Amino acid sequence: DDDDDDDDDDENDEKDDSPDLFFGQTFYVHFLVFQACRPFRKGAKLYEKKPKFDREVVLHADNTLADLRDKIVCEFDFSKSLSSPQNLTCRERFPSSMFCINRRFYIDKRKPEYKDYSESVKEWGRVHGNHATQSETLRMENTTMKDLEVTLRKPCLFQHLGDCDHLVLVSKIVYGYPNDAKFSKDYPKIEKFQEPRTSGCFFCGIGVPTRIVTKSKRVILDPSEYCTDCFKGYFEIEGKLIEPNASYFQAADKTVII
Repeated sequence: DDDDDDDDDDENDEKDDSPDLFFGQTFYVHFLVFQACRPFRKGAKLYEKKPKFDREVVLHADNTLADLRDKIVCEFDFSKSLSSPQNLTCRERFPSSMFCINRRFYIDKRKPEYKDYSESVKEWGRVHGNHATQSETLRMENTTMKDLEVTLRKPCLFQHLGDCDHLVLVSKIVYGYPNDAKFSKDYPKIEKFQEPRTSGCFFCGIGVPTRIVTKSKRVILDPSEYCTDCFKGYFEIEGKLIEPNASYFQAADKTVII
């Protein structure tokens, strides 16, 4: 009897290891994800820097937008607010997120406390007479690649942390190649990514940034990063912050972002 049980276990292991994706029978969607948009002001005008590539994520037909969301990692996810009593990262404090693809909103409702970012966009649309009020809101965890209506290489939006925006787009849709992964558990996968680089302090350009400042009226870049000495010299007087309406965060160690 024990031998029979062992044989059954071996058969189950073989079934678990059997390929479930076959060449030509499913399709794969390649998403390009760009780093967070960094607007800066010059006078009364708001400008955007050219988007920088961050990573390419490949999903198969049955993957959901929530699977894609979990593969998007932002440098601001791991920052920590200097005013927060808990030692939580921004991603832990603000886990909600949203995609806007082809005039449809896709929100993350895997937990009831996650916010619906589309509500504020639709409210803005009602005030300004924008078509956003007529856009449909769907749940990203229920939306597979087979359900999506996309236009190749048309810019779409991923928003998280309240107001951190990323450009995303579908670069190609293919039926795969013979040497692609044959197991659905291997997807989504990161095909390529830009290795994180530590940028210099916004002021001195030499020091390693330890602080991130947003919503400041004293600098043109939002958000902007500073080393400890420059931050204390420009934003503090005798240890007290001189611009209380701005937001201040502890910068993340970019070497851990993959």
